[in-house]
Amino acid sequence: MTSPPFVRLETMTYTAPLGVGFWDAASHRLVSDGLAVTVHSLVDGSVVRSRVARAGRSGIFAAQGFDELRTFEAGSGDDAFWASPPATREYLVEVQDGLGQFTSFVMHVDIPARGLVMPACVSDLWPMDPASPPTSPIASPLIEKPLVYVPLFNAPARVIPARLAVVRATLLDAATGDAAVWAVLELRYEGMLVGRGIADEEGQVVVAFPFPEPTTPIASSPSGASPTAQPLTNQSWPIDVDVRYAAHLPTYAVGTTKQPVALADLCEILHQPLTTARTSLSPLSHPITGDTLRFGEALTVANAPLFIDPA
Repeated sequence: MTSPPFVRLETMTYTAPLGVGFWDAASHRLVSDGLAVTVHSLVDGSVVRSRVARAGRSGIFAAQGFDELRTFEAGSGDDAFWASPPATREYLVEVQDGLGQFTSFVMHVDIPARGLVMPACVSDLWPMDPASPPTSPIASPLIEKPLVYVPLFNAPARVIPARLAVVRATLLDAATGDAAVWAVLELRYEGMLVGRGIADEEGQVVVAFPFPEPTTPIASSPSGASPTAQPLTNQSWPIDVDVRYAAHLPTYAVGTTKQPVALADLCEILHQPLTTARTSLSPLSHPITGDTLRFGEALTVANAPLFIDPA
């Protein structure tokens, strides 16, 4: 007995105008657990409607159901479809972490977009470019060049994996004495940016990154394999410290109507100008430009709050 012939009457296709992934450099993985991602349509800079983005099994967030993109979303999504895509427009993506592990922020993106979206400052999100993979048992590349994902920044309360170096600081506005919210702490070793962190509402910031290559051979026994060999616990590295801060950084009201949340734009956060950090408000105090990182020890920069000049 043969099956009766059938006639395809209609084919339904759905194309999501936005897909985005978020990368945790500390754990080297995509993160979706705990993240709430909302995409806001803008008219003259104001939010007029919102759609929740949901993560699939791959950890990529996608959003659809935009009234103004109804025709686009019904498209096939194939090469012919993308050969003449519709004009893009700017949307505001809100990223909040309900688990308190990462800094919440917003970013402006243009959609619809083929592939994953990134904000305009994509080249500034991943400026680190490690050379060949290190051979040390305690060092590893900061990233594996996940340039298509948006980086996440550790919240001060996050429990950092034990294998990583941890640098903390308290950043205060030298003009007011208040917390320097949204200030950026940048750490460099031998001229290469190894990690960044964003200050929270209390001025607390934490940066986590793989330990650099040892500066001397690692001793396999107390006597050492060579006269210059040192145990891991004796390894240390000079770290350069930079701070970016602009007072009154613009924020964007997102969230529910009854409880709006003011978040800063990720690109605007990272594009703040470099400024000076001191441990005292005295004009005679010396700027803090670096510190020493030691293996197995969390570093608090200068062991004191840092007063930073608003740009």
